[in-house]
Amino acid sequence: MAVSNFEISGLGAGTVVGTCELHEGLSGAGFPESPVGGSPSNNLFQSDQDLIVRVKWDEFNPDAIFLIGGEWRIDVLIEPIDTGGAASVKNATQVSNGQAGNPYQVDLTFLAGTLPLGLHRVVVAMQWFSTPGPGGLPGPLASFSEIGVIKIYQEP
Repeated sequence: MAVSNFEISGLGAGTVVGTCELHEGLSGAGFPESPVGGSPSNNLFQSDQDLIVRVKWDEFNPDAIFLIGGEWRIDVLIEPIDTGGAASVKNATQVSNGQAGNPYQVDLTFLAGTLPLGLHRVVVAMQWFSTPGPGGLPGPLASFSEIGVIKIYQEP
């Protein structure tokens, strides 16, 4: 199953805890797929399916109040490892409300047909910045999750 857990510490143990999951979109080939929002996918994706990277996390520690007004920046890198082609990158942001126990979820979608066939490595990076937008300064809270190797293939 394509799931990776992560924890970010910096304001205290377990400040931010979450998961990164891969989900697959609908296929035109007629084979069953994991519904978006359903169970995470295995590591095989048909080229006619969207690939959705779902990042879910909670700010747990009472010190999370110091995160108010900041912004989480999420980067997903999908890198071909057998063809040597260019990596595909998606970015997203989420403003922090600094309330302990508040759940967040961000979906980053790679549209069907945009990733080349073959083996790929999937990495998710997440970092907190002091304010939203280009003026935000990077803070000392970051996470890197290696979801693992996936294969994109084409149905005959």
